[in-house]
Amino acid sequence: MNQAVSTAIRRRPWQEIKLPGLGISWSMLSAAERLVMLYIALLPAWWVSGLYRYMPALTLAGVLYVTIRREGRWPFGRPSPAVVALLAFAGYLLLFPALGGTLAPGFILQTVLFYVMPALLLWCVQGSGVKVRFPVAAWALSVSVLQMVLIWLVFHFVLGEPSFTPPRTLLATLNDKPTDYDFHDYGEGSGKANYLYFYSAGDRAFAGLTRYMFFFLTPEIFGLVAGYLVLVALDLKNRLWSLALLGGSLFLLLLSGSRAVLLAMPLVLLLRYAVSLGKERGPALLCILVAALGFTCLAVPPVTNFLVDTTVGTVEAANDFRAGSTRVRMLIYERTLDRIPDELWTGHTEPGEPVFSSFSLGRVGSHSFILGNLLYRSGVLGTALFVLFWSALCWWFFRTRRGRPLSSFGLLLLLVLLSPLMVFGSELVGMLILLAATVYTPSTSSPGGTRRG
Repeated sequence: MNQAVSTAIRRRPWQEIKLPGLGISWSMLSAAERLVMLYIALLPAWWVSGLYRYMPALTLAGVLYVTIRREGRWPFGRPSPAVVALLAFAGYLLLFPALGGTLAPGFILQTVLFYVMPALLLWCVQGSGVKVRFPVAAWALSVSVLQMVLIWLVFHFVLGEPSFTPPRTLLATLNDKPTDYDFHDYGEGSGKANYLYFYSAGDRAFAGLTRYMFFFLTPEIFGLVAGYLVLVALDLKNRLWSLALLGGSLFLLLLSGSRAVLLAMPLVLLLRYAVSLGKERGPALLCILVAALGFTCLAVPPVTNFLVDTTVGTVEAANDFRAGSTRVRMLIYERTLDRIPDELWTGHTEPGEPVFSSFSLGRVGSHSFILGNLLYRSGVLGTALFVLFWSALCWWFFRTRRGRPLSSFGLLLLLVLLSPLMVFGSELVGMLILLAATVYTPSTSSPGGTRRG
């Protein structure tokens, strides 16, 4: 009783204010939920400070402090196969460059931040059973969507989206990074993460809109985040909230101009609704509908011709949109495929040569996670380790599927579909997967809730 009174005294009045649309106060949130809310709502602060790439490491430090210092327990249990495989993959990435004498400090730091830290965080999540209520995470994501829409309104209608030289982040300023930023030709350590570059005035997204990336460093990563937001919106039970978040997320997806995400989303949504229908109405009805749909699509000539023409037209339109970029990518993929057999088993220890002298980003082994990061840089052995990790992670998601929203599985599918065409070069991708791993649907009803249909 004394402890309860002491806790009530320590609470501040603002902690009892109900969060709009959520119906719960800050004091009713768990430590993990507070952390998720702050991280998502303060994404602009992470971006301005330049600490984005250190987010997994700082998160791990915070988790260790809370669990060891305050709660007096060790957050790590027995490592799962997914954790072991990811740590083994990270060690493999460092092994051959170290043996060849080409291991650079920057590559070590990149590997630790991108693979080791998320692996340790996943270990904590699985070992401690960390969970975040889905409506709480959706509320924080909705705040982020509102932030981005408001920023777009100001820069589009008030400021007219002028061309500008992006300022440096606080960390880049302290480290005395170059003040001039060139998107197409930057040196090692002087990339986009060091600059507050959130839209490209000369680059167009869909419908003639200026292409944005906001706080997510690249339009591709921004498109991935927007795609996940669409899936989250569809899981919300509150219709008004769901429609508002869905509209904002679709608009942000268009602003990203990410062709790969736009082409992948219809398949993700189709499978999502198929799974939802199977859960609600039973597998028998789902099989009947699939059989009827398959027969109609393949055996009725007008329907078949319409679907083929629509699909071909959509793909051609996507290729024609920024056609120069499509040609560059195809040439990079061709050169990468030609070079993979040179170091088939162990992979190349150094980045490939530029495909175009005027575009230093377009290197052999770039622009594709599967072709570049795995087969070209890691070889067959490293690729096998990563496939083992991903398979174990997906199996863990499925084994612990009770209470998981469909958006978590949709994110995994979206990442698989995008991996041949994108490089997930941001630590934010790992944090997004960890978010999907922790969210769950409360057994009791809540204002946000989730929707299966």
